[in-house]
Amino acid sequence: MIRLRGRIPSGGPEVVLAVLVLVTEFTVSSEPITLASVVCAVAGVLLVAGGTRWPQTMAALSVPFAAASSYVAEDGSTHAVFFIVIIIEVVTAAGLATAGLLLVLVHTALSMVDFSGGAVNADPTVLVVVLAILGTGHLIGRNRLTQEIRNADLRRTLADSQRRQRLGMARELHDSVATSLTSVVMRSQTLELTATGNDNAEIHEGLEDISRTSREALEQVRT
Repeated sequence: MIRLRGRIPSGGPEVVLAVLVLVTEFTVSSEPITLASVVCAVAGVLLVAGGTRWPQTMAALSVPFAAASSYVAEDGSTHAVFFIVIIIEVVTAAGLATAGLLLVLVHTALSMVDFSGGAVNADPTVLVVVLAILGTGHLIGRNRLTQEIRNADLRRTLADSQRRQRLGMARELHDSVATSLTSVVMRSQTLELTATGNDNAEIHEGLEDISRTSREALEQVRT
């Protein structure tokens, strides 16, 4: 199992697509709108939205969702397949590629069962079509996962390159600027010792300021 992160980078497109499936279900379908079909459709949207944050939990809940859609709303089970396709894509894109593939197989098997009538439809044509539809969701999610892994590698490579550049700059500063500042500190301290007497008080104070400022700058460069 490839696990990249707990949630996918952006779940907005999936949620929008799930809402479009919901709208299409009630505008294109010739079946009457019932409370059961509305509940199933809303549940499908919530599963997709939750899958962008909790992919493992929503993957598990998609199984009873498919069974309930077939049982309480016969026409809703047809549209439930499209919600499940999106869930499979979300789960796979979140880094759970094996879980996404398992969902493809489980939901393909569930599509053969008519929970409302208590019958099993083993039509191979229907089985292949459902497998192809669900498999498409897995392939899209796998492609997104691959892209995210590649982008993460690029970001890590860029960060390493920037770190090496900063270390190189730090070494150059230490070798050049820090050495010069050390020389300034030493020379100013030497001049302080030689500048004695009232006439040299102003020079002595200036040398102290130079020495103090140079030491502070040297500490900043080293930091």
